[in-house]
Amino acid sequence: RIETISTKLMDYEREVALPIDKINFKRMLIPSYERAIKRSSVTNDYYFLIEAVNSVNKAPKFLLNSNPANPLMHEFDESSDIPQPYSHIRIDYRYLFGLLTGIYHWDNAEIGSHYRTLRHPDCYNREAQGFLNFLSVC
Repeated sequence: RIETISTKLMDYEREVALPIDKINFKRMLIPSYERAIKRSSVTNDYYFLIEAVNSVNKAPKFLLNSNPANPLMHEFDESSDIPQPYSHIRIDYRYLFGLLTGIYHWDNAEIGSHYRTLRHPDCYNREAQGFLNFLSVC
C-alpha cells in the first residue's frame, strides 16, 4: 500500500496552484483570527507561531494568542522572544491557504498529521487546539 500511495499528491498539492508570493497571509489571518478569538474557550494565554513554508522560500511567520482576554496577532519578528506556552506550526503554504479559506479543516489536518507541531513546553492544550478549528475566514 505504501508503494501505491507514496507517489500520489495530496489534495492541496494538486488543487492549490498559487505561488507563495501571490498569497497575502496577513490579510487572510486578520479576519480568520477575529473569527477564532470570538469563539475561543481558552482561559489562559496560549500562543501559536504559524510558519508557512515551501521548498524555495518562506512566508512571514505569525504569532497568535488564543486567549480572548489577551488578544494578540502580528507578524513575528525573529529577534523577539516567543511567549510560552506555545505551539510552533510549520505547514505547507498551500495547505495553510486552504485552511484559512475553509477549503480544508484544521481538525482533519491535525488528525492526518499534515503539519508539524513543536510544543513548548511539550504539553497538549485541547482548548487551544479547538481555537484552530475556527481559524478561517468563513
